[in-house]
Amino acid sequence: MGLENSFMSLGRVFGPLWAGMAYDINMTLPFWSGAIMQGIALLASFRYLKIPQAQPQAQPSAPEAAMISSE
Repeated sequence: MGLENSFMSLGRVFGPLWAGMAYDINMTLPFWSGAIMQGIALLASFRYLKIPQAQPQAQPSAPEAAMISSE
């Protein structure tokens, strides 16, 4: 939690500073930079949080299949 809070504090300091400078350059630049940051975070989450894949089920061998079908 300490590391998370420190990054949140840095965001609260540098976020408004960046947004103010970007707004002086172009009115839509703070919104575009936020969209780009969210896109980067989305790609990073896809890279680091892997979705578990379904495991293929094993097919029975020929003798096992014959035993199953004869029951």
